[in-house]
Amino acid sequence: MSRLVSVRCWLAVTLWLCAAVTTQAQTGTFLDKVSPADVRVVTYNLGGFNNGFSDSGFQFADGDWEFVPSNARVVDALDADVWAFQEINSRSAADIRSAMNRADPLPDGAEWNVFRFSNQAIASRYGFADTVTSVFGSPRRPTIATIDLPNTLSADDLHLVNIHLKAGGTSSDEDQRLNDVDRIIQYLDDAKMPGDPDMLVAGTPFIVLGDYNTASTSDPIDNLAQGDITDENVFGPDTPPDWDGTALTVPTPRHNTGSPSNWTWRSSNFSSRLDYHAYSDSVMTLEKAFVLNTQIMSSADLLSTGLQANDVLFDPGSTFWDHLPVVVDYGLSSVIIPEPVLAGAVLVVLAAARRRRI
Repeated sequence: MSRLVSVRCWLAVTLWLCAAVTTQAQTGTFLDKVSPADVRVVTYNLGGFNNGFSDSGFQFADGDWEFVPSNARVVDALDADVWAFQEINSRSAADIRSAMNRADPLPDGAEWNVFRFSNQAIASRYGFADTVTSVFGSPRRPTIATIDLPNTLSADDLHLVNIHLKAGGTSSDEDQRLNDVDRIIQYLDDAKMPGDPDMLVAGTPFIVLGDYNTASTSDPIDNLAQGDITDENVFGPDTPPDWDGTALTVPTPRHNTGSPSNWTWRSSNFSSRLDYHAYSDSVMTLEKAFVLNTQIMSSADLLSTGLQANDVLFDPGSTFWDHLPVVVDYGLSSVIIPEPVLAGAVLVVLAAARRRRI
C-alpha cells in the first residue's frame, strides 16, 4: 500500500465508507469507539497456565475449535480490528481463525486472518502484507506482522510486534527481558534501513504490544519506548524508535475508562501492570484506551454489551484471575510526518551503522 495523501474521514460519505469496513455496533457504553474510522487493537494474554489449570481460552465443539463462552463474549463485545494474543499454547492458526469466526463473525462470510508464531498470535479482520519470524527472543520470539489496512481507513499499513517477555522476578529473568527488548529496538531500527529484508515503508504506523512481564522494574517497557539499549556492545547505540527520532508513547489505560485502577494482571489479592501498548505517535493518534474489567461494570452496561460480570476471570466459575484485555483505539490518518523529516530519519539510521540482528 503506497503512502499517498492521507485524510481523516471527516466527510459524511467517507464516514459511511469507513463504517462499511468496521462492524462495531454502538452500545451506548464505554466500549464504543469515538469514530468508526478508528482502528481498535487489543492485547490479551489468554492465561494458558495458571493456578493449576491448563487452558488457553479455547474449547472443541461441533467439530471445530471455539473460545470458551466467557472469552467469546469478550471478543464479541470488544469487536476489535486487530487482536494480539499471548499464551495460545497448542492452538493453531486455523483453530484461532475458527474461534474468531464464531465469536465475532465478519460481514459477507469473510474470515479472520491469523498469524501464529511462538505461542502468540495476531488476528486481524484485514489481510497481512507481511510477516516476520527473524527476530530472536527467549523463551519466546516476538510475533510480527504488517496489516494491510483498507484505504477507507488509512493510506498506510499497520505494523505490530506482539511480545511475551520472560516471566519471573530474579535478576536473570530481568536480564533476559532487557536482552529481548534490545533485540526489538535493533529490529525496529533495522526496519527503517533501505535494503533491509524486513524494511518498512517510511512512516508506517507501528505498535509494540503484549505482555512485558514487568515483574521487577518498569525498565522493559521504559527502555523499549525510549530506545534505550542495555547491551550496546552487542546491539549498538541507543536509538529512539519513532519515525521522527523520538520515543514511543505508552498509554496508561484505566479500567473501563473511569476507574483509577490500571493494573492488567491479578492473582488472588495481588495485582500488577504487565501488559502494554507502545506506539509511534508521530504517525498515530490515541483516540480511546481502557482495560476491560467486567467485574466493575454496571448491570446496565453488562446488559448493553452482552458481557457477564465474571467474563474477565481466568475461570468464571471461581475467583481465579489472570490477565485483562488492554484496548486502544488509534487514529491512523490524521497525523503525517512531512517527507523531509522522514528522509532525515532514514539518513540518521544509515549514519548510525547499526550492527545486524543476531
